[in-house]
Amino acid sequence: MNFDKHGFDAKKSKIEHFLEVKQCSVSSESWGGTWNDTNEEKALAFSDDRLFTVVAVWKGASDLQFMVYGQNKELGYHLLNQQKKTKFW
Repeated sequence: MNFDKHGFDAKKSKIEHFLEVKQCSVSSESWGGTWNDTNEEKALAFSDDRLFTVVAVWKGASDLQFMVYGQNKELGYHLLNQQKKTKFW
């Protein structure tokens, strides 16, 4: 992982574990989260054992409903495939 370039949201102080926080809203038309800062390299970083993800689910702008925390090796590959589908050349 290119730690300098990606700018993950948090890092454990004594070990190489990183946290990325993403947001979505139950009030919107779709449940799609905000992943617009993800390039191909960062997408694949989501499959790295050192990266954990939190998805915060909001109702409106200030009413946090719940958060989901964890890891899934397939997440990076899914994000990469979604990028390839939506790239404009």
